[in-house]
Amino acid sequence: MLVPMTSSKLGDFLRARRKAQNLTQTQVRDALVDHGWRKYEDSAVAQWENGRALPPLSNPRFIRALASVLGVGELDILSAAGMNVDIPEKLPAEIVDLLSGMSPDQLREVRSFLRYLSSKPPDEPQQ
Repeated sequence: MLVPMTSSKLGDFLRARRKAQNLTQTQVRDALVDHGWRKYEDSAVAQWENGRALPPLSNPRFIRALASVLGVGELDILSAAGMNVDIPEKLPAEIVDLLSGMSPDQLREVRSFLRYLSSKPPDEPQQ
């Protein structure tokens, strides 16, 4: 699970982006529901902005929905959360959908496999 280094920086970013879009906290919450996310408590967005709680940043679909609502890129949100992310700006929707539908155990297996691939030396060229 990804854990932000600082929730206050993320909260400040979320608040600034919400205000830049002229949205209330309730409108952000309702827009997330419109994107298919469960109904959050009335105070959820306020808690995120004040650093008392964190949004579910480990879920790529949620990040995509929040980014859409706030008019920013997914990496902007992760960067504001203090996460060092070295991935393309936009992952193909098929990959995001596939990963979002996996169980925690399946995701651990995928991470393990990707770590294995990244630690493996490149194949020798065929002669």
